[in-house]
Order: sequence, then C-alpha cells, then structure tokens
Amino acid sequence: HCQNHLFYAKYRLIFLPPAAAAAAPKKSRGARRPPAAKASSGAKIHCLHILRKHSGSRRPHSWRHGDGKVAISTSAEDAAGELRELRELLSSVGDDVGELRRTFSELAGSESDCSSAKRGGDLGHFGRKKMQVAFEDAAFALAVGQLSGIVETSSGIHLILRLA
Repeated sequence: HCQNHLFYAKYRLIFLPPAAAAAAPKKSRGARRPPAAKASSGAKIHCLHILRKHSGSRRPHSWRHGDGKVAISTSAEDAAGELRELRELLSSVGDDVGELRRTFSELAGSESDCSSAKRGGDLGHFGRKKMQVAFEDAAFALAVGQLSGIVETSSGIHLILRLA
C-alpha cells in the first residue's frame, strides 16, 4: 500500500495522508453521470425548432441553398418575416398539440436551415447551458405545447415548439 492516496476533486489532483484518504468520500463507479448531465443543472426540456439563417448569421450557409456551398443573402428582417408567416400557419392549426407537432415537424423538415431539419427540427432533450442564451431563455419560458415568438441568436432566427 502507498502511504499517500490520490483523491480527485473537481479536476484537481490532491494528495491526502492515509487517514484523510480513508475519510474522503468514495464514488461508486456505477453512479457516474454522463458529462452532459454534470454540466446541466435541473430539468431538461424537449423542443423542436425551425431556424432561418440570414446574411448576418454566424454560419450563413444552409443545406437548403446550393447544398450548403452558397452563402445566404437573405436579410435578418426577411428571415424574420418568413418565420412570422410560418408562425401564422402554425397558429391556424388550433389547440391540438399532436397536430401542431406534426405540422411543425413537416415545416421544419422543408423550411429549417438547421441540420436538425432531417429530424423534423427535433433537438431532443437538453438542459441549461446547452444552447445559446436567447434560445435557452425562450425555450425554458414556454409551456409544454406552446409555440414561441421570433427568437434571434447569432445562428439566425428561430421558432421553437416545446414538447416536454
């Protein structure tokens, strides 16, 4: 046995004398949480989204425009206008959350500039500090089944539908 034991505490290596090492909390190998769960505090939510990029977006390219090789020339105002039209269409679906989800998913598949379009705009479950702040704040503020207004981030303009 070694006189000093190693103890990991939040990415710092600490050398402890034998008595302190025996008193140190032990972590069970089976109780480890995945890294994503560690970084996230609290509840996770599930959302779909439609992203419209514009010329001022962080990466102004989309699979919808020349296989992603052509830069998007749409202005932020035009992108927001296009999403307002989609939001009106989605608002006309009514109170049936299942129908809203189906319609949103179909529109995301054809209208979203995000790679999540392949999954109907589905971002899966995510917690805090996983998305851009404006997107995260808007998504967490929504009730389940609620459609957001226009949300602007450096990625572009979004519509969000919260599922859980």
